[in-house]
Amino acid sequence: MVTQVLPNGNLVIEGKQEVRVNFEVRELIVAGIVRPEDIESDNTIDSTKIAQPASPMADAARSPTCSSRANGQQVMDVILPF
Repeated sequence: MVTQVLPNGNLVIEGKQEVRVNFEVRELIVAGIVRPEDIESDNTIDSTKIAQPASPMADAARSPTCSSRANGQQVMDVILPF
């Protein structure tokens, strides 16, 4: 969802999805800035084209205190939530 249009025409976006992980429902939120020309005709965008991405996984991946196992487990929880 577009939450703001910046003066330069770029869009601030945010997306939410509920996923079940280990018998819990978690909310996955991804937000960032995209260029309108990067949005596909089916109204999707590749995650690598999101500038300043913000999500629990992105924050954990940037954190120097997180272990690589913890980062890997978070990715696997999203890909294989059951």
